Amino acid sequence: MTVNCHSWVEQVSLVEDVAFQNPGYPRDNGDSQASLSGVYLANYSVVIRTLPEFLHNGTVMTYLLPPNGRSGNIEIISSDRICMPSQQFPYQSQGSPRLEVRAGKEVVLRYQENGHVTLPHETPGKATPGTIFVYGTKESRSTDTVLNIHKVWNKDGTAGDARGRLLAEFDFDDGECYGPNFLSPIYQLRQKVFEADPGQGPNRWCRNRVQVPEVADNAFRGYTIMEKLLAKPGSASTSGSSSLHSRGGEEEEEEEEN
Repeated sequence: MTVNCHSWVEQVSLVEDVAFQNPGYPRDNGDSQASLSGVYLANYSVVIRTLPEFLHNGTVMTYLLPPNGRSGNIEIISSDRICMPSQQFPYQSQGSPRLEVRAGKEVVLRYQENGHVTLPHETPGKATPGTIFVYGTKESRSTDTVLNIHKVWNKDGTAGDARGRLLAEFDFDDGECYGPNFLSPIYQLRQKVFEADPGQGPNRWCRNRVQVPEVADNAFRGYTIMEKLLAKPGSASTSGSSSLHSRGGEEEEEEEEN
């Protein structure tokens, strides 16, 4: 089953930071990739989008599970890590710090819709833009796998190996976001109702809230899985630290501020 799409959580902000002036970022958020082109820019969204690897289907930022072309029509397997290799270790790119947030606070995850919403028929068989699952743990491991976490960890933190918990589950489409797909009826309607984000051209990023649990402490980390169900259930993509369309897994990291 082929998935023709890519998205990942690009920024995490405090709810009260309404202008998104002090966001946090996923691990390995730019400088290692930017070195490929000999250019470093602190603005991650600018850096990553100037790379040839990004322009060719966003492959630098995409961690898809199961990968397109996996033989035998096999879906997720036990060795599939929840994070892409570049995000399996706690490395923050220069200019892309992790978010500092106190336990119990709410944060906003921001990501671009990249056609998942405004071009609903881009991927054959995709019923909806998908669902986002956010997991959190104080004990992340480089060897964490999708099958040990996704739909295993529960909200109480008592399921599976009990190292983490499900923090949130919500629709990919927040009902407001759009990208510059100018012929899309969804774009045409929403851009009249919802203001574009400052500095992002004709884009309004999707945003959803997640509460950091009271049990969080320093280096509490999140795994974000963007699951897109196709005609055959089970296909997904992992992002930042995981989506069953995934950027190595899409991960956002949160740290308690003392």
